Amino acid sequence: MSCAAATGCGAAGVDVSPACIELANSVAKEEGLDGGCKFHVLDVTKELDELLRSKDVGGVDTSRIFRNATVIFLFVYPTLLKSILPLLSRLTDTSQGGNGVRAVVTQTYHVEESEEVEIVEEGRDEENGLRMLSKIIWKGEQNGEITGGKEGRRNV
Repeated sequence: MSCAAATGCGAAGVDVSPACIELANSVAKEEGLDGGCKFHVLDVTKELDELLRSKDVGGVDTSRIFRNATVIFLFVYPTLLKSILPLLSRLTDTSQGGNGVRAVVTQTYHVEESEEVEIVEEGRDEENGLRMLSKIIWKGEQNGEITGGKEGRRNV
């Protein structure tokens, strides 16, 4: 919401907790940002193709949320972060039909390179615990299935 207030850009947020979403929409309304900031109850650990193609998942046009994003900001536990790497990879890879996400910004918990993941890092803000990635290349299974434990299904 800070970016939307400062620049006038739009913002969309998702979380599996209806209470968190209700609070976020309430704060956006109080700040006069409800026209450009929308928050939705959504489980991003669902099947990749469902999230990217669906017109309506729980009343949310998921294809619009993910296809219109240019920056994705994540503050999620490592379990969830690892489980959504295939989604982030698809969104940052324009050669594979991605939508042109220019950056994935993580706070506190970060994507690390491994045998399954290659990243292109654009910058760090150590003071605030931020990393900015311009590309995430997932080299793991390509079947689109995303799994996450109970811990990974919170705080999206």
